Amino acid sequence: MTPSAPDGPAPKGRSRRNFAGARPVMADVARMAGVSKQTVSRVLNDHPAVRPETREAVSEAMRTLG
Repeated sequence: MTPSAPDGPAPKGRSRRNFAGARPVMADVARMAGVSKQTVSRVLNDHPAVRPETREAVSEAMRTLG
């Protein structure tokens, strides 16, 4: 049995992480790290204003999600 997609598009700002094997998206990382998508973007772009604790939380979420 193969997983099937739910009907219709994902609601705005939501991801389809419930798909088996789906790649994580920025919203998934942000949700897991407890930060905004903008903060995830700042971490990915090595913005100097990101606190080390926040950077670590985002990095850990990315490692966990794969």
